[in-house]
Amino acid sequence: MSFSLRGEAVVVALPNGRYLFALLKDTPSAGWLFYPKMPAKEAGELLERADASNSRQLELPRKHYPLLVTFGDIKDPASVKKVDPADLGASFGPGYRLNSITVSVTDEPVTEGKVEAVLGWLSDDPEPKLSPASGRTTNIPFSRRVSHGDFIRR
Repeated sequence: MSFSLRGEAVVVALPNGRYLFALLKDTPSAGWLFYPKMPAKEAGELLERADASNSRQLELPRKHYPLLVTFGDIKDPASVKKVDPADLGASFGPGYRLNSITVSVTDEPVTEGKVEAVLGWLSDDPEPKLSPASGRTTNIPFSRRVSHGDFIRR
């Protein structure tokens, strides 16, 4: 079974004027998350038939957390930095901590425009990386491993 994801990354505005993004990159299928012992195709079909009013929620195990990032300068895509979910303080300063991440199946519409409102430079094209190619084959900058499509997919 194929799995396609559309929507946008979760963006959290922090009190210090910074932002935390939970990217779409490497997101496991929702069917598999809710029904891990079931074959992927059946799990996806079951989840599609699920009544959203049942409000199914799941606290993600840390090993299934999405890639978390922030920016040194929100206007500079190349300043993207990986955030350690076990140590938000290292990225944002003392007092920041991630307790958990919860996924919910809902009948709410897919959000639109929240990520673009923060990242004005983001394009609709999912392919571009956040920084230009360096020509290096080793020590590739993190910004070359993150693309526009990790933030938004239509």
